[in-house]
Amino acid sequence: MASSSLVASIIRVAPLATSSAALMCSATQHITMISIINPRIPPTTRHSLWYPFFISYKRVVFLSAPCHLSTILFSLLNLGYSSTSSFTWLAAIFFVFAHAYPLRVGLEHFNLTAEDWQRKSPEEGYRFLKGFVDVNGWRLILIDLPGWICVFAAVAVHLRF
Repeated sequence: MASSSLVASIIRVAPLATSSAALMCSATQHITMISIINPRIPPTTRHSLWYPFFISYKRVVFLSAPCHLSTILFSLLNLGYSSTSSFTWLAAIFFVFAHAYPLRVGLEHFNLTAEDWQRKSPEEGYRFLKGFVDVNGWRLILIDLPGWICVFAAVAVHLRF
């Protein structure tokens, strides 16, 4: 009996843990990207530095994707647990899926090759990364943070009962 209670408790709070990890990952990504496009870095250095940085940076997705998938899974498990927060769970799931928006921009960045990068002028390279920074910033504010708030609210409601 105690182990089923422990499992139920873990399932209740797991979405908050995974959603918090995803939010921290998203915020860290954004802060890192802001620092790498710093205009004080000389343009030639910037252009040489950005592609290797970006290739390493893309690997962050392999860290954040499990957080998003786990949040969806645990939210779905909790969805059937209590009808009092069904709307909140559904909203949280929606926000996690919305994190993939705009998919076109993400695919454009993930398919960037060294040759594509070398063909870009320093100004084009800056605009390319600045566009990514802008999308990430808006996504953090308009999607990731409200999604985390939905998960927090849903978990708080669950813990209250």
